[in-house]
Amino acid sequence: MRLLKGPIAQATLRTSAMLGLRLFAQAGTLLLLTRELGPANFGRFSAIAALALLLGLLATAGTHLTLLRDLSQNANLRTQLLPGVLGTTLVCGSILLLLYVPISLTLLQADIALPVVLCIGIAELLLQPFLAIRSSEYQAQGKIARSQFLVITPLLLRLSAIGALYFLKKGNTLLLYASCYLLAVAAALLVASRWSNEPWPPMTQWRLLRATQLHDNGSYALMNVAALGPTEIDKPIAVKLMSAGDAGTYAAAARVMGALVLPIMALMLSALPRLFREAGSRDSMLLKLIFSAALTYGLCSGVCLWLLTTPLEFLFGRNYEGIVSNLHWLALAMPGMCLRFAAVSSLMAEDKPWLRIIIELLGCACIFGFSFGLAHFSVPHFMPITIVCSEWLMAICAWCSLLIERIHPINSAH
Repeated sequence: MRLLKGPIAQATLRTSAMLGLRLFAQAGTLLLLTRELGPANFGRFSAIAALALLLGLLATAGTHLTLLRDLSQNANLRTQLLPGVLGTTLVCGSILLLLYVPISLTLLQADIALPVVLCIGIAELLLQPFLAIRSSEYQAQGKIARSQFLVITPLLLRLSAIGALYFLKKGNTLLLYASCYLLAVAAALLVASRWSNEPWPPMTQWRLLRATQLHDNGSYALMNVAALGPTEIDKPIAVKLMSAGDAGTYAAAARVMGALVLPIMALMLSALPRLFREAGSRDSMLLKLIFSAALTYGLCSGVCLWLLTTPLEFLFGRNYEGIVSNLHWLALAMPGMCLRFAAVSSLMAEDKPWLRIIIELLGCACIFGFSFGLAHFSVPHFMPITIVCSEWLMAICAWCSLLIERIHPINSAH
């Protein structure tokens, strides 16, 4: 009962309601988009969207995470920190956009028109990072549900857009959806700016962080990319190693798995401010509760995913033949994924960003190695098998690291 009445539990319940809305938006968009685009186009779209998401995490140079850390400890630092955070984000996002476009059009060979790539790139590399900054401000204040509402707003707008396109059947669906993708983030950023009683400083005050500050933020930026890497890097790899149709089928199954981890995200988002404040504490009760919750939910969600494959196959349609076998394999990864996410978030709060980076880069290396190796030997379902191996490897390494840290603390190295 104490667990259910605690402030983290109450914040988790409120955040879960927001993330439930996020799950609804993601699920609805996924189902409509997969049906409207078909496996081949969906596979290509997933590849460039995944690349944009990964590069977009570098756009803030990790400043939204250090902002969360610093404001959680001292809210009075806001005026001092924001000019450097905003200016650095603008410059980094612009540079990354210039890199993203040629990479998408050449290295991925995704066979997608330039306007589509530009819309996705501008949305994820120039606009979404500023939304992440505003969301971090609210999270540091303990307003987790409001923080998540900002993240959910563009998802709901995208759901409305693909719903309209699906029923109207007008023109080039991919280009129209990409345009709506961009407009959705722009609208959410406008809502965020109008909603807050604490406006950002004018652009004339924005500046770049000093080199010493960038060094501190650099570890968090890499950590942010490494965190999403194991979740997103498989989509571009799938396009390279599989036919576009098979890659689209796999990507659809992987998106279903990713959506199911949202309650653990709610737990960790709610717990992070307290974990930051209690960093270095010898009391491990909170971590024990987090481990128990992540393991229990991971096992339950894995079973549910396995049992619900038949209705999911019906929802995606006959074009996605083979999605059931992909989902069966990915169900085995669910407990590992939940445990991994909980553990690496705790490592971040323990001021061990480099340890988290190493573990999740190890997971990325595992995805690269296993996928290319198993594909070479023509192993069936090599992509979902790869995800099972990588998620459990990262989960075991991360929780062992936390255990060792509790017994023999290691000095943080930035």
